[in-house]
Amino acid sequence: GMLLFGGYAIDEETDEDRTLSDVWLLELERQPGARGTDEAGAEGGAATVGDAGTWRRVEPRGAAPQGVFGHASALDSRGALWVHGGCAGRECGAALFTLEWGGAAGGAA
Repeated sequence: GMLLFGGYAIDEETDEDRTLSDVWLLELERQPGARGTDEAGAEGGAATVGDAGTWRRVEPRGAAPQGVFGHASALDSRGALWVHGGCAGRECGAALFTLEWGGAAGGAA
């Protein structure tokens, strides 16, 4: 799957812009007969952009960080999403924070 955090949107009715702080997970379904390799290099079914998928909003533990766009993010081996930098309106910064699920709470690093 793929996790997305934050972003930028323009309200079509009011023409106002806003930053987003929600997290979305795209869960892809493997299609029978699809060809590809898994993480270990073994051949088998592969999920592709054209496959059926489902977007689901997920809620990390702890307080939600401020919404940003133009940031970088990476998922670590524990499943925590690290987010660095980004802009909120005209203000840009270099903050680093994590979004976590399970027993640990997300927060500034």
